[in-house]
Amino acid sequence: MSRADARNALAYAAKLTVAKTLVWTGAMSLRRRTALRRHAVVLAYHRVLPDGSDTASHPGIVVSPETFDRQMSVLKREFRPLTLAEFETHISARRPFEPGACLVTFDDGWIDTFTTAWPILEKYAIPAVVFLPTNYIGTGRVFWQETLGHRLLHARHIARDDAAQLSGIGRALDACGLAGLAGVVARGSRPELLEAIRRLKLDPALDPGLAIAALDDALGAGAGQLPLDRFMTWDEVRALAQRGLAFGAHGHTHHILSRMASGVLTTDLEMARDAMTRELGTRPTALSYPNGGWNDEVIAAAAAAQFRTGFTMDRGHVSADDAPFALRRMNIHDGLTRDAALFRGRVLGIF
Repeated sequence: MSRADARNALAYAAKLTVAKTLVWTGAMSLRRRTALRRHAVVLAYHRVLPDGSDTASHPGIVVSPETFDRQMSVLKREFRPLTLAEFETHISARRPFEPGACLVTFDDGWIDTFTTAWPILEKYAIPAVVFLPTNYIGTGRVFWQETLGHRLLHARHIARDDAAQLSGIGRALDACGLAGLAGVVARGSRPELLEAIRRLKLDPALDPGLAIAALDDALGAGAGQLPLDRFMTWDEVRALAQRGLAFGAHGHTHHILSRMASGVLTTDLEMARDAMTRELGTRPTALSYPNGGWNDEVIAAAAAAQFRTGFTMDRGHVSADDAPFALRRMNIHDGLTRDAALFRGRVLGIF
């Protein structure tokens, strides 16, 4: 176990002890009555995958099926899950939320939302909304983070015992300004590699297409594609819509909206809206900002594109009086919420 892993394990154990103590003393129940008085909590999920899955998605967006089942059981017993329509009615009418109100959301439309998350939601009769990046649905393509991750995980596999291959990969990464990744490929663990990719999202100067092309030259085009990493098709989306799942937009290109020029921003949101209207027969009312990027210009463009609500990744609870295009959510993943006590604490804003 690395030092980072050891620190994370200690931090998790400490939080778990605190969470179980709060449950045992009744303080968690008291917190629920106060924190969610006239407020709702919106939970942000992305992927539901078994432990050890062969994926290039960062662990910070993954829960296991067992964890997700346990969490939906908690919501069913202790909270009041809302449909998107019910939630938006509270926002538009500025009507305070009932105690324990919550909304379950999924970003991206991964295939495991269809195969794994939906049966669990159906088991507990919990409504949810899925936000779709329309330019990816049904195409076989994935976001650049997973695409780059595919390449680098493949490089890690083939190059660790091949000095010539490792040298070629290092040159390819250096040529596109990512020389620092070569060491992670050579010596880092899978989580360390995925974390290094996650940090690249913060670099506005990054051209991920250049890095992917360079690795394709070094490794062969399309190397390392992982079968779990794909999005739903439109037929799969329609099948879930017919079963009652709600859908919103997650942009068209999944680019960070707050970094877009005004005209490009408008076009992106209109294309997302029009694609969903065409494929599902109804205009989407809700928008989730890719990577949580939003500002006043994004809000104005979302309103002009006829969305009614916008969901951020800013942490916190939602009041009916909140600005409808700046709605906060709680990101949920296994590293924070595997235990039910920790999940309750996360939902209530303690952790």
